[in-house]
Amino acid sequence: MPHTLLSCTAFSLIAAMSVFLAFAAPARGETTLTLHPGPPGEKPSELCRVEINGREAFVHHALVMAEIDKRKDALWTHKHPAQGEQAGFVLFDFAGGPVEVKVKLAKRCKTASLHPVSAKVAAKVEGDTVSFTLDKPRKLTLRVNGKWTDAIHFLASAPEVDPPKPDDPNVVYFGPGVHRIGSTKIESGKTVYLAPGALVLGVLLPTDEMKYVPKFNLYRPTGGPVLHITDAENVHIRGRGILDSSNIPHIGKPSIVFQRCKNVSVEGIVIRDSSNWDVNFLECEDASATDVKIISARLNSDGINSVSSRHVRIRDCFVRNRDDTFAVKAKNPEKPSEDIVVENCVVWNDWGYALGVTYETRADIRDVTYRDIDILHTGHQALGVHVVDSGTIGNILFKDIRIEQASHDILRADIRSDMWATDKKLGHIRGVTLDHVTYVGPNPPGSIIAGFDAEHRVEDVTIRGLTVNGKPVLKPEDAGFKINEHTANIRFEP
Repeated sequence: MPHTLLSCTAFSLIAAMSVFLAFAAPARGETTLTLHPGPPGEKPSELCRVEINGREAFVHHALVMAEIDKRKDALWTHKHPAQGEQAGFVLFDFAGGPVEVKVKLAKRCKTASLHPVSAKVAAKVEGDTVSFTLDKPRKLTLRVNGKWTDAIHFLASAPEVDPPKPDDPNVVYFGPGVHRIGSTKIESGKTVYLAPGALVLGVLLPTDEMKYVPKFNLYRPTGGPVLHITDAENVHIRGRGILDSSNIPHIGKPSIVFQRCKNVSVEGIVIRDSSNWDVNFLECEDASATDVKIISARLNSDGINSVSSRHVRIRDCFVRNRDDTFAVKAKNPEKPSEDIVVENCVVWNDWGYALGVTYETRADIRDVTYRDIDILHTGHQALGVHVVDSGTIGNILFKDIRIEQASHDILRADIRSDMWATDKKLGHIRGVTLDHVTYVGPNPPGSIIAGFDAEHRVEDVTIRGLTVNGKPVLKPEDAGFKINEHTANIRFEP
């Protein structure tokens, strides 16, 4: 197996692992609960202690909002190791019935709320303890005293089905414990499995030279992504373990890249503190991401991007990151992006666009659907169709999107050149629909619809059933829309 594994420790016996991996089908009304352990040597978060059905759960720590180093004449970056705010997250699986969660906080608690609000899960506060009931696996975030800091993310999944065996020759198996890997290539037909309690640390190798990037006036390592799947078929990354890139300085390696692949997937794992993009489907067909949990603190940590790809399905994921969260792009002028569906996901975006078609648009992008998604927070735009290259963008649907906070725009659909542009010519936007998008937070922002000139217009945009804090938006001024003269057929419908 041609991958670079530097060291691994603390593999458990198969018998011991059965505590975490084996599930019997629960009887009707009976709850099956599995709490996933922390990796050996990792201290739990100091933000709180958590019990689920009376059993103590490990609270993982996560760096968020890493401090930005604004270097002169260079792209913003971060010192290494990065400093920033802290969040916590809890990993567990359950089925068959509700579970009771108790959170004993390290700081005084006056109020607490659980998000997304659409989940309708109530938080009960008693002194320094918050309790709530989960009726089914969800991705929930606990905010205390109305603040965005010190958040605790509860990332529950359904139990795993048929986890692979360590001795399977077609499995790259990372058992409970700590593993350090350099850039690792995965061949066709292989499954990469991160078991519960596994911490896979991406590291730089002696062969990873630092290459100067004039555009950024910074250096970045060569050697490829942490997990790199190229020209392959039937490759699957799965499990309940953590892939962590905190040892790699910004603007380093992407965590996972599928390049020119067919029938590939990533499911169930956690990606923490990526030093660049988290998951990239690049020139792929029939790709999926399901129940992936991402928390990344540093700039350029795009969540899950579909780039020059076709037939991509992204479902039931939680992404908190520091750049575009779910984005569709087209870098290859010969390969359009089409038939992309992102649904039933929860987004916390600390910088960039939460959902949309953004930046690299060198080929046509069409038939993209974002559906049934909660945006808890976005540092810039909630929804975007941002065209900087020559492609034509059409049939983009945002349906049943619930936004709780956005700093800049609810929607930005525009055509203009910027630092990420490659083509000399600009493209077109022809067909965007917002279908029952709601904004339910404070200080609602406006929106921008702007073509570049008479030849490069934004056309055929339908705003249907948009509400801002319960008020229907039936005309541009109802929600501060700024629409320039290089547009056509902009419609507002109840």
